Order: sequence, then structure tokens, then C-alpha cells
Amino acid sequence: MRRNMLIGTALVLVIAVISVSIQYRKEMNQAYQRVADGSNVLITENGEIEYGMEGEGTPVLLIHGAGGGYDQGLLMGQAFLDDGYQFIAVSRFGYLGSPLLEEATVEKQAKLYADLLNYLDLEEVIILGVSAGGPSAIQFAHDYPERSNALILVSAVSMYMGDDIPLSTKVVNTIQKYDFAYWLVLKTFRTQFLGFIGIPKETYNALSPGEKQFADQMLEHMHPMSPRRPGNIHEANIKPLSGEAMNRVEVPTIIVHAKDDTLVDHEHAVFYHQHLANSQLISFDHGGHGLASELSVIRNQLNELLETVASCNESEDIPTVKNGTYVMEHGASEEGISPQVTISDDLISFSYDLLSSYFPVGTYEIEKQHLTMMTDDKLYRYTFQIDGDTLIFLADESSTIKLTNDKIGIAVADQAKFKRQEH
Repeated sequence: MRRNMLIGTALVLVIAVISVSIQYRKEMNQAYQRVADGSNVLITENGEIEYGMEGEGTPVLLIHGAGGGYDQGLLMGQAFLDDGYQFIAVSRFGYLGSPLLEEATVEKQAKLYADLLNYLDLEEVIILGVSAGGPSAIQFAHDYPERSNALILVSAVSMYMGDDIPLSTKVVNTIQKYDFAYWLVLKTFRTQFLGFIGIPKETYNALSPGEKQFADQMLEHMHPMSPRRPGNIHEANIKPLSGEAMNRVEVPTIIVHAKDDTLVDHEHAVFYHQHLANSQLISFDHGGHGLASELSVIRNQLNELLETVASCNESEDIPTVKNGTYVMEHGASEEGISPQVTISDDLISFSYDLLSSYFPVGTYEIEKQHLTMMTDDKLYRYTFQIDGDTLIFLADESSTIKLTNDKIGIAVADQAKFKRQEH
């Protein structure tokens, strides 16, 4: 009888082990396939960087937190922003397909972000940095302000944390060494593990079904864990931008943080806000590190604020030109005639050759800081940079100017300045 019970127990255990093994292999194969399917790797002189993309619209550079990768970045973009954005999510040093370099500093990381934008032919982006993605996000805004439309920092690290690694982080790092260990812990102690990564049990229990689904997805998107571990361990070595350097950042910044965040204390958000003059702090009493309970509120506020930033940028980026005559400086010919541009509402003329029977007349368009004239017959195109009441001729972007007689006419050289005349 006893022997039969032991045999029965052994069979149950064997079946359980086989069942668990089958389930683990199935889910892990799916996880590895998921990250492989969306992965792209760019090789540059500064190193390699993995990235994934989705959506169309205003480009957003998504920078993930600890335990993440480009897949976590895409999840954060979906959670915090509406449609109408093109997500470019990266894997930071040591995560998934981005190798851990010997010189894995935030400055080097920011250079790789710039390399990626160059490759994708993107001049400007919104930057969204989450948790441990905050230091390289603010570094990029500091080093490349001209490419930063806005900066969003969610539950983001702002100060060095390496000397005081929480016990929970050490426990998590140990578990994350093996895919199976991490997978088994999530299956057995899901709620407790959420507490380890900054979402307390009380916060999780109060979430709606949809909010719990997002919190669970945060954990699921850490599978597979072993190829993320080098980046996880490296987090303790990251040295964020100093407060003094942050004072020089003028990029419009939105800081979002919960006061009950047990992983990255709310004081990190306060530090950002104190040192970033052009920043707005949105604090929540509850929400934990993942802010799962506040997603709808955050999404609405972020999209409203980003629309405001976009409208301000557009009004700043589009210069205007006044009607009048713009005469080239130091360009008087023997006959006293200088090349000139005349603007009257939507019409424009460009006279530069006294002897020519052809008189360039047409319309113009303004894009950013450039005025481009197109003649009515579509044969010639001339481009000028707008600098207040001065138009600067850009020869490389213009049709070739040929004079009938070089001795009588005045050559219009590259960077020639045409000054508006006051009457």
C-alpha cells in the first residue's frame, strides 16, 4: 500500500515536472521569438544599438528601464501615449541585442541615440525615458538640444544609486540570472515580485482588470531575462548628469512620478524639477513605480502637454519675411545697380543681371529658416536663409547664376547677404 502511494506520488511529480517543462519551453520560445521578430541592429563607429519601431506620426525615442529592452520601450509608448506617434524604442547597453561596451557611459549611449536618428533620417524627436532610462534620456537632451522637441521622464532615476543597492534589487538580479528561475518566480510569486520592482501589493490589488493586465505585461516583457542581465548589473555603474549640468537643459520637460514608488523614490522627480527650469512635475499619491493605476490620467495629460509644446515649436520654427526690397551688400556695379530681391505678399522677383532679357519672377515657400523661390516657368530655383531682415543666398541649394557679361554684372556668391532697405 505504502509502496503504491510512493509510486503514485512519484508519477504525479514526474507528470508535474514534465508539464511545467513543456509550459516553460513553450512560453520561453515565444518570448525569444517575440524579441527576435521586432529587432533591428545598427552598427556604428560608436558601437551597436538594437531598436524596434512601430506606428506613424511624430517620432518618439523610447528609452526603457531596468530589466527592459526595446520591447519594454514599445510597451511604455503604447501605455503612455495615444495614436499619432512613431515609436523608436532602443535597447540600452547590455540589454538584448545591444552589447555592453567597455565604455558604457550615458554620454556614449546618447551618441548612439544620435547615430540611430541619423540613420533613420530623423532631425528631431520627443524623448521618453522610463526609470533607469532617465539618465541617458536627460543626457541626450543636454548633448543634442537641437534634436530634442520635448523630454518626458516617467518614474525616472535622476541621481547616482550604485552605492546603495536595495536588497530587493540584489534578489531580483540573482533570480534573473536564469530564464527558468525568473519564469518560475513569476508563476509562483507574481504579486510579491511586482512589489520588488516598485508596485506594492496594495497598489496592485486596487488596480482594475485592464490596469493589472498592463502591470503583468511589464513582467512578461522581461522574458527572456538572461540576455538582459548584463544591462541590469550595469545599472549600478551609471552616473547621471549632475544638477549643475541639468541647469543648462532648456528642452520642455514633463516629469511624472508616484509618491509611493518604492523602487525609485519620489525625490528623484523633485531633483529633476529643481534643476530643469523648463519642466513641469506631475505627482501622484499612488501608482507605484509602474503607475499602472494612473495610466488614463497620464495619457491624457501627456498628450495635451505635447500638443501645446508642438504648437509652440511650430510658431517658433516658422520665420516670416517682410515685404520690401532686399539689396545685396557690397554689390554695386559700375552702373550702380546691385542684385536685389523684391517681395510683395506671395510674389517674389530676383534681379541680378542688368543685360539679361530674362527677369526671374515667381512665388516662394518658407520651411524652417529657408525661403525658396521658384520661377513661374519652373526653370529656376533660388534658396535663401532667413536671418531677420537679411536673406543669405545658398548657392548649393539654388540654380546656377550666369551673367551675360562678367565685367558689367555682379556675381552672386554663396552666402551673399541681401539686406532689406528701409524707405
